[in-house]
Parts: sequence; structure tokens; C-alpha cells
Amino acid sequence: MKTSESIGQIATALAKAQAKMTNIKTDADNTFFKSKYAPLASFVQALREVLPEHGLSYTQTVYSTIEGAGVETMLMHESGEWIRGDPFFLPATKIDPQGFGSCITYARRYSLAAITGTAPENDDDAEAVVGKKRTTAEKVLAGNKHPNKEAFEELSDEGQAYIRTYAEEVVRLYDSKDDVMGYLAAHTLDNDEKLGLWHLLQPRSDIRSAITKSYEETRAKGK
Repeated sequence: MKTSESIGQIATALAKAQAKMTNIKTDADNTFFKSKYAPLASFVQALREVLPEHGLSYTQTVYSTIEGAGVETMLMHESGEWIRGDPFFLPATKIDPQGFGSCITYARRYSLAAITGTAPENDDDAEAVVGKKRTTAEKVLAGNKHPNKEAFEELSDEGQAYIRTYAEEVVRLYDSKDDVMGYLAAHTLDNDEKLGLWHLLQPRSDIRSAITKSYEETRAKGK
């Protein structure tokens, strides 16, 4: 994070603005996973109702590489003081306008929430793990009945955003009868990310069954 030479006035203004902020409404439907989420428009609308009253505004600059896209958010005060967050980068799950658009939207939401101190109303910060987290293997051995869900919830915000975009692409490819297995092979995940993906695909048992069957057939051929 970088700031102007002094931040006394912007800090005071932000404190007053945050006192009036409420958690962002999760009022959009994720049709893939039958869940609710807070879209970028909800963040923007909520902040427009509070920030100007205290002389605050913001800008978001988009940048990209061949691998993905990111956003840099700057919070400004009418005094001329400013606070600029570090660039928030997300890898694209596919190299096309849709893939980069998803990266930018996610990055704008999380970057804006972080610099203003806002959050969706179903934010799970109260459930943050204290101390060392057990590994996925330890949880399974301990009899945990929901390792997939916990693995997803313990990913960072950036990690969760990436896996959501990844899962949406898997659903899109499967429904359009494209090469899902080729996509999975080309975009490898670590163990916790795989469990997180399996959690998000829970409503789509047809896709999970197809993936499992394909892996089993591949292993059988290798014997």
C-alpha cells in the first residue's frame, strides 16, 4: 500500500464514512451453483451513497498480462490526500474476453472492498481459523465429513475467486459438450483447490460423475 505524504484528513473522513456503511447485499443469483453473491454494482451503489458525503472518491485502474488481469484501486479525499492499494492480480482461466472480464470484475470487487473496509453480508470473517490450520489430509483422517467445503472456505479471497471462475468454465465447457478433461489437464490445481472445485460442483453431480468416470478410465488404461 502507498499513501500521500499525510493521511490525517482522509483517515478521519474514511472513519466517518465507515460508521455509516452497511454490509453489501448479496442480491445476485449464481445460476451455476444456486447461491447468492454481491455483484460489483452493489458495491458501487453502496459506496456512492456514503463516500461523497465525506469528500471521498476512488478510481480503479485495470492492467493485464498474457496470463490474466488485475486492478489497482486508489481512494482519494478532497484535500488531495490519497491511499493506493497494491495491485490485485488474478490469473485467467481462459484467454479470451470472457476470461479476462471475469478476472477484472472479481479483482474490482475485492480490491474495492479491501480499501474501503466493506464486505458482503454473508462474509465469513467471524469464522476465520485461529492458529495453525490442519491440512486437508489431517481433516479427512480426523473424520471430517465436509473436507471439500472447508478446503474451499480456507482458500484466500483470491483463491476462492479463481476457483469460482475455474468452476464456471468447467460447467460452461461441459454444457457446451467441449473438452472438459483437456481443460482440467491444462489448468492443474493443488489438492485444496481440487477439493474446493469439487465443493462448488456439488450441485452438478452429472459433471462430477463424468470427471470421475474419465479419470477411472484413464487409470485403467495405464495399468
